[in-house]
Amino acid sequence: MSMFEIDIKGFRQLQKGRPKWHFVRELISNSLDEVSVSKIKVTIKKVARYCTFSVKDDGNGFEKLSDAYTMFGFTKKRLDPTVRGRFNLGEKELASISKKMEVATTTGTVRFDGVKCTKHPKTKTKHGTTVTATIQMNNKEFDTLVERLKLFIVPLGKGIVFIINDNQRMYGGYSEPEFNTEVTLPTVILDEELGLMKNTKRKTKLDVYDSSNDEDAWLCELGIPVQKIDCEYTVNVHQKIPMNTNRDSVSDSYLTKIFGAVLSLTHEELTDDSISEPWVRQGSEDPDVPKEVFVSIRNKRYGSKKVAFWSSDTQANEKALAEGYHLTTRNELSSVEKERLGEIGIKFASEEFKMSFKKADEIPFDGWTQSMNDYSLFVKRICNLIGYDTRMVGYIKDKQISARAYTNGKTKITFNLAHYKGGLNFDPYNEDNLGTILHELAHHKVDEKLSHGSDWYHELERIAGKFVKHHLVKLM
Repeated sequence: MSMFEIDIKGFRQLQKGRPKWHFVRELISNSLDEVSVSKIKVTIKKVARYCTFSVKDDGNGFEKLSDAYTMFGFTKKRLDPTVRGRFNLGEKELASISKKMEVATTTGTVRFDGVKCTKHPKTKTKHGTTVTATIQMNNKEFDTLVERLKLFIVPLGKGIVFIINDNQRMYGGYSEPEFNTEVTLPTVILDEELGLMKNTKRKTKLDVYDSSNDEDAWLCELGIPVQKIDCEYTVNVHQKIPMNTNRDSVSDSYLTKIFGAVLSLTHEELTDDSISEPWVRQGSEDPDVPKEVFVSIRNKRYGSKKVAFWSSDTQANEKALAEGYHLTTRNELSSVEKERLGEIGIKFASEEFKMSFKKADEIPFDGWTQSMNDYSLFVKRICNLIGYDTRMVGYIKDKQISARAYTNGKTKITFNLAHYKGGLNFDPYNEDNLGTILHELAHHKVDEKLSHGSDWYHELERIAGKFVKHHLVKLM
């Protein structure tokens, strides 16, 4: 007795929800996998609520008739990553949902009627295999089947003739690819010694077709459509793609490799509209994408503007914006994108504009000039005038720090003389110098001393108004 039994009703329930064109796809895939096949003829006909179709090839046929009704049986295709098959399941899935189905091949014929199968080993074809089936199909499903058949990419250079309802097609709906390359991608292959399907990587050919004028782009496995992809290009991989038993989806990590390869090929074709598309963002996370791609991304995304990454140093961010930089938002880029763009010279705002005074040596009091003393007294007079209690002033001189001044809260302001005209002997009444004092004092009344938001701005307005009032009172 067999170790397992199959509940046909339960198996049928699992298949009924799948797109109907998938079942025809599997039959075509089987024919394309056979080296002996040079001609494939697909015939489809819609009758009332049903579709009758057949897939006929001129190959050597099934080596064993039992392959037509044995699920997951051994197939040599598992040993070869350059063919599609591995599950030995496609015909059985179709048989489970068919009103009737027949597999006629060189080793006999098997007929399915929705309940059982009958074997006819003496009823053979002279050459090739023909699979005929009738399944329930509505008009929308039939139209989808017709459209999907146009997507098949029959291998060029192998002389395979692909015929759909007597219309001969040499290579599905595609001409020569716009781009092609070789890339190392994950695949699966049978390890005979261990007796299991093993994940591995190997170099394979990749064909890329422009789909910008079409409704959808597809990921294809050796010419067979697998799944729609959110991309400007249809991609055909010339080896087995790791996917589920329904052969209709791949992992996000695999798509990242695909999009990375496409991006490497097409980065010079990117437009202002496409540069921020999800597939470009995802492809950017592939570590194999070369640096020149990110030069293109940087130029096309930001133009001639200088660019800095958002930093937790709010003052550095403010300085970057004031200097005309494009400052990326906090979540605009992934960590990988930042890392790769960093390799071509983009820095965090805190690196471009070192604002921290903490590591700078403060000029000791006995090293102050008369101008520095005067400025210190001047700052304190201004504080008294507007009602602030700032009592201390400090000085540093460091060109590596971009800020002109820094406040520690409410008691001290430190000035960076590296950005003051005249060095240690500066004019305390210079308008820019006066503006710096007011700028820092305005930070005293806001919760976040590094913020230049509306609270800071309103406090700066209040201080300026108080100075104007004081001046007008003196004039009266």
